[in-house]
Amino acid sequence: MLKAANTAEFDHIRGLRQIGGRRLVDRYWIPEEAFGGGGAGLFASIEAVEVVEISAYLFAVTKFANRGHGRAARILAAAMGTEAEHRVLARFAQNALGQPRGVPNDLSFERLVFGRLRPHVRALEALGIGFGEQGSKPGRFYEFPGDPVRSGAGLPTNNRDPD
Repeated sequence: MLKAANTAEFDHIRGLRQIGGRRLVDRYWIPEEAFGGGGAGLFASIEAVEVVEISAYLFAVTKFANRGHGRAARILAAAMGTEAEHRVLARFAQNALGQPRGVPNDLSFERLVFGRLRPHVRALEALGIGFGEQGSKPGRFYEFPGDPVRSGAGLPTNNRDPD
């Protein structure tokens, strides 16, 4: 599950580049607590990040759609759908590992948490994540690894390129 998600996240970056996005940093500070000792806590961290990412995608879809950039909005919406799958899988894993989260797919509509981009970044930083700089919690830097399928950190997935 995690290796396939790594591949999807990398592919989202490739899709964002197709619509003019650019990676601003090559290294990320990940707090040690985000790994949750490898158990349910890891999946709680993944869920927290996915909630922010889904909202950020909703924000971006709205911006691109309002500007008449339908293809870009569709690519963003397609990536957002995968992030929602990641959140559901994280919640399912927490339930399976004995940390009750309730029904993993309990939403009829995703939520736009913030109406601007910067608060999404701040929400991730509040979790201790650092973008090119040390985050607020103990952890370490991780370098952007490139294609995770090539490095062994990912698995081949279907539909790796946006339509």
